[in-house]
Amino acid sequence: MLRQRRLPEWEIRSDADLERVLSQAKEVQTPRGAVLRWNGAEDAEVIEHEVDAEPEEDLEPDPFWEKMGERGEGARCLFEAGLKKKAYRYADCMTRAEKLRCSSVPEQHKFYKRYHCMNRFCEYDGPLHRYRLQAAYEPALVKFFRDAPIPPGYMLSRLNLTKRCHGEVPTAEEIQAFNKAVGRAVGKGVREILVRWASEDATRKVLVWKQARNRPGKGGQSPDRLPVQVEVGEALKGRKATYGCLFINEFGYETRGHLPDEQRVAHGLNLHAHGKFLTPFLRDWKEGWEVFRDAWRKESARAFGEVSHGCYLTHLRGWRRDPVSTIKHGLNHCLKYVGKMPYQTNERMAMLEKAFDGTRRVHGVGLWFGLAKEDSPPHGSGYCPLCAKEGRVSPLYLSRRLLPDGREIPEYWPVSLLEAEGWRDLEAVRSALADKGRGP
Repeated sequence: MLRQRRLPEWEIRSDADLERVLSQAKEVQTPRGAVLRWNGAEDAEVIEHEVDAEPEEDLEPDPFWEKMGERGEGARCLFEAGLKKKAYRYADCMTRAEKLRCSSVPEQHKFYKRYHCMNRFCEYDGPLHRYRLQAAYEPALVKFFRDAPIPPGYMLSRLNLTKRCHGEVPTAEEIQAFNKAVGRAVGKGVREILVRWASEDATRKVLVWKQARNRPGKGGQSPDRLPVQVEVGEALKGRKATYGCLFINEFGYETRGHLPDEQRVAHGLNLHAHGKFLTPFLRDWKEGWEVFRDAWRKESARAFGEVSHGCYLTHLRGWRRDPVSTIKHGLNHCLKYVGKMPYQTNERMAMLEKAFDGTRRVHGVGLWFGLAKEDSPPHGSGYCPLCAKEGRVSPLYLSRRLLPDGREIPEYWPVSLLEAEGWRDLEAVRSALADKGRGP
């Protein structure tokens, strides 16, 4: 959220001083995306928003972190790990907020909206990432299973592939190499099974994507794809994807109750892929599993110079009878790890953020590549919940500071200060009203 690019050394002790500072801000060219960050009722600083890409090395630690306890210590660990912008966002997450006023009764209906850092391993915002991913992928997968004429011989399973680990901290480059190795392993494993299918019966059907024809009534164009069946021989010639795999990157937990850490070889740093896998398979379960096991051994050795043996496939029973319910449950099981924080110390949290900085955690390959788009969380404020209870529609307006050049910048206040002045948590009010409406 924040960048520490201060204006010249002006004392700000009142609204008059603030107006004087902002009126002179034209001379120093107040940057686009600036925010007004209040540390107290009479103490504020104007700093630049992190979307204006200034080199992170110019930032300095915030002295206020020393007063924030555990949260400030986490911000310091992120800062020392080189994630300086994330450190500022982490420190302000849930502890600062913007003011909102009701358009009908602004003096009585006053709320605040907490700031979210959206760091992946933030204990507050990790669950928000999970719900965002669930909302993006579940409708797309449900539509796929409702539309796809899945031929006989396919299997829906739970997939786990693990990289050999000796306790070292993986880098972002190693995680990206791991993801590529996973994609190559499942692709080559499926191709080996299709070759065996073709040797037995080249007319067997497999599932592929086919571009939909232009449909009338839609301007002559339609970007939709249709899942269709083709013969296995044709699929092998065209090298089309005949499988779908959606997986997420995970680490182990920093501490486990049944073993002391000195007895753990990987110390919870074992990188692995956990996902759902729709694939052609062989009648002999062990023989089919060995195909993917051998493919993973080969690709892991190619990527990292040593063989990884962790390959697990678990058949999801009953998916043919009810594929929609099965994939919903399976996706929920897969994404639940996004909302779980596998660390106990701030140092491990910073290490995880560093490892996944600039790297996606959820990946789709084969038929499920590009299946869903991960949207950013909405930023709208909506309507006043207290007015809605009384049958009125009253939009909420964010309190913004008007700059001399005509632009508005947000103001972030400490939550403790807002609550002392009678402002109410918007989400808490909405939740309380929803609970009252449910009845006993």
